[in-house]
Amino acid sequence: MTGAWLAGLAAAALLASSHAQASAVVESMTGEVRAGNVAVAQGARIGPGATVVLGPQAKATLKFDDGMRIVLDRSTTLRITDFRYDAANAGGDQAVFDLTRGAMRMITGTIGKRSPLALALRMQQATVQVRGTDYMVALVNPAFLQVLAGSIAAANGAGTVVFGQKAFGEIAGPSSLAVPTSEAAVSEAARGAFARLLEGLNPVAAVPPEGAAAGAAAGEGAPAISATGAVMLGVGAAVIWVLTNSESTTSH
Repeated sequence: MTGAWLAGLAAAALLASSHAQASAVVESMTGEVRAGNVAVAQGARIGPGATVVLGPQAKATLKFDDGMRIVLDRSTTLRITDFRYDAANAGGDQAVFDLTRGAMRMITGTIGKRSPLALALRMQQATVQVRGTDYMVALVNPAFLQVLAGSIAAANGAGTVVFGQKAFGEIAGPSSLAVPTSEAAVSEAARGAFARLLEGLNPVAAVPPEGAAAGAAAGEGAPAISATGAVMLGVGAAVIWVLTNSESTTSH
């Protein structure tokens, strides 16, 4: 009883302190949504350190101070591990999330545009970094991903793979390289989650990271990752760059 009470008190403190310097507000929600052990309502502010837990019939959209939106599917658990944003100071940008269950969609905001390396979504299978992006992830063992706009890099012990717009990917585990897949090969559970995450919020046009426009003007189509040793694979409309760990360590 004491442990549960203390956990609830800590979660309430996170919610209360976030009113002074919020990282996110619950923009919309249905069903049961909790921050730790504390139930939250639409309009509630949630700060760094909070773990957002959705019930089996829930859905929620979190809007962050930099304009980023994260849409959470039912039965999802996401920890806002770190979030720091100052509109006047890009050097302090930091946004780190840990997805341990369920499915989510991320539509990046200012941090994703001006400081893409400061934004990371961590999962057991891999860490995802973004480049002006709208994408979805579903943890259904294996993990599946879909890129709606922009591109993402999925990195783990096996290496890094960059998935372009319209790409689907699969990540079997932390020691398996992410691989491209087709929409038809995505599991039924993941396809259902992706369909729900698209409801009411249409895909947005990709906003490239700062500095990417110059590269595009020079004829460089690849995202701003290391070019040495990169292997380009075409998969339908998607373009995917693969970079192994050994290549990444020698290309900086």
